[in-house]
Amino acid sequence: MVCHNKKNNMVKRLGVFFFFDEDGRADEYVFYLLNKMKHLLSELCVVVNGKLDDKSIEQFQQIGSTLLLRDNKGLDAAAYQHAIRYYGYEKLASFDEVLFFNFTFFGPFWSLDKMFEDMSHKQCDWWSLYRCSMKPPYIEWSHLPSFFIVYRQSLLRSNTFKEYWESLPPIETYDDSVMFHEERQTPFFDKRGFKNEVYFDFSEYDNRLDNDYWPLSKADILVIKNHFPFLKRRNLYVIDGRMNFNLVDNVIRYIEKNSDYPIRMIYDNISRTQDIDSLNNHTPSRLKIIKWKLLSKIHPIAEKRAKNTARLNNLVSSDQFKKLFS
Repeated sequence: MVCHNKKNNMVKRLGVFFFFDEDGRADEYVFYLLNKMKHLLSELCVVVNGKLDDKSIEQFQQIGSTLLLRDNKGLDAAAYQHAIRYYGYEKLASFDEVLFFNFTFFGPFWSLDKMFEDMSHKQCDWWSLYRCSMKPPYIEWSHLPSFFIVYRQSLLRSNTFKEYWESLPPIETYDDSVMFHEERQTPFFDKRGFKNEVYFDFSEYDNRLDNDYWPLSKADILVIKNHFPFLKRRNLYVIDGRMNFNLVDNVIRYIEKNSDYPIRMIYDNISRTQDIDSLNNHTPSRLKIIKWKLLSKIHPIAEKRAKNTARLNNLVSSDQFKKLFS
């Protein structure tokens, strides 16, 4: 079933971009991404779940995209399904490739031309950035992350592609989207004989003893060591007044020094969508900090030392965060 893909500059490629924002506002990082992708696409379709302000509508239209506005239901999977039904399976099959991607990451920090060119020589029916191979009891089947997926014509023309999307279970929560779309997709196509490929080999992280969920926990290393062109927005989320500031500090400084990406766009989005000031409300006592420092060095159990080190790394004030981008 594997097709021989055309050279990158000859590929007729549709890009389907999913977007959602609680305030209905698309920040600058979104249009930076789309403008950097535009030359790789023959056509761009933007699917928006929920509301969108007039300025953002105008900016999407200026890029030259087809803009589809829909109710905020079904998260990314239902948005992609909406675009599929808008175009129809016959029309989709006329493209050499269809790229599904979304708003959940910053980047690209470097040109994507080489990645698309290199992947044009890979014999496969669909591809993504990397393979996520978590072990049971979490996930029994490795899968391709759904935030950046390229389907080729050999799959687009098949009944299997239609069968997959027409049998998509109802998506109501984030966990639904992960289980019923992201983790379902790879085994669904694999079992029917369709071959996938990935550009980045991150298998070295699968068997790390400190592995919790390396696509996020090692996100700075992926950018710095592996030259990964994207950073998931989730790495900068403020949860209960905390963030993994050690990771953020590492990766933001590296991006600033080694790419032309305007890091101000990252701050603008995170400061608008996250409660940065809450970072000031969870500062532990000086005595507790001293205790953590001590235990991070002398605790007899390595796991406990690491836990206390992580506590120290996660200490950050809103001023420290702002200073990183100044």
